[in-house]
Amino acid sequence: MVSKDKSAQLVTPARLAQAVTGDAWTLHILRHAFRGARRYSQWRELFTSEGMPIPEPVLSDRLSRLVSYQILERQPATPQGVHREYRLTDRGLELWTLLISIRDWEARYAKGRRGKTTSMILHTSCGHATHPVLICSHCGERVTARDTRLEMVAARSSALAAKLVNVPNTRRSNAVGRGGRSKFLQSQTLQIIGDRWSNMLLGALFLGKHGFDELRLFLAIPPAILSNRLAKFVTLGILRKESHDETPRRKFYRLTEKGLELFPIVIFTVDWGNRWLTAHPENFRILHTTCGATLRPSLNCSHCQEHLQRQTVQLIP
Repeated sequence: MVSKDKSAQLVTPARLAQAVTGDAWTLHILRHAFRGARRYSQWRELFTSEGMPIPEPVLSDRLSRLVSYQILERQPATPQGVHREYRLTDRGLELWTLLISIRDWEARYAKGRRGKTTSMILHTSCGHATHPVLICSHCGERVTARDTRLEMVAARSSALAAKLVNVPNTRRSNAVGRGGRSKFLQSQTLQIIGDRWSNMLLGALFLGKHGFDELRLFLAIPPAILSNRLAKFVTLGILRKESHDETPRRKFYRLTEKGLELFPIVIFTVDWGNRWLTAHPENFRILHTTCGATLRPSLNCSHCQEHLQRQTVQLIP
């Protein structure tokens, strides 16, 4: 375990993963990539059709970042190689569990404009709608946030790590409040995970950090930004503010049931970072307390209990 005075300086795979995924425009680009977008013009048209036109410099920047993170790669669109297109790499394809977890949380907790749930997730193998169930790949048992213990130690830095740490991605993206016609990655969701500070704050809360000063030191976050994000999380109902028993003026922040249900999003981000952004996955471990093994999260169908795969899930508007 790390000491409190050094935790803020650590370069961990989880923080690198949050630097990649903690951006609203990036998440929307990935959403469209999984639905078949390959060319710059396709993304531009899709964003416009959803009522959230993306500035061209922003689209160019995010696509370049995703290439540098090795999530997308540029390939010739035709044998002649006149035009090039962007395709998801193996690293990028494994982010499907993160996107599905986000989508399922939205189905449960984020209502549409008329108070209705949005699209559902279909398991094509059994033909039924599903709420994916988080399980431990080692023992096959269902996992919740209360069934885990997270251990963090210093990770070895790398060229990729240095590049990601310097990403200027801590400001709230202007994509957070857009997307009026988007049925996936809604405004409420993006206020929780759509910028790097919010993403990192959510991870810290699941690590057991509850006090304002504890969070500020752990994240090395400006106090004003931390106050803003905590207030937003309380307003959205994923945190509740509590007074300290001995010092009532001191406030602590606890995840509500709605907040705890964000655990699959956090755990798949951590797992993805451990496997793809460092050669030493043991540097950040999530232990499944039921079986004692390092948790490798997976998803089962809530209807037939079979293991879900990227090829067997489909989003239905």
